[in-house]
Amino acid sequence: MTNQPTRYIGTSVYGVRMPIIKQGADIANIISDTIIEATKTEYQPLIFFDVFSTFLFD
Repeated sequence: MTNQPTRYIGTSVYGVRMPIIKQGADIANIISDTIIEATKTEYQPLIFFDVFSTFLFD
């Protein structure tokens, strides 16, 4: 037995660089299109259990 802790949970987190979104823009399409394009270019395919979150600032 070693003194190192056993890992039970692991997490991978990736960020997606978004374009500047101006007021009145179709934000849903911009976000979904950007995420889909990011998965194509960075070799990160979407899988069933992927979770996405969006933060909007005023």
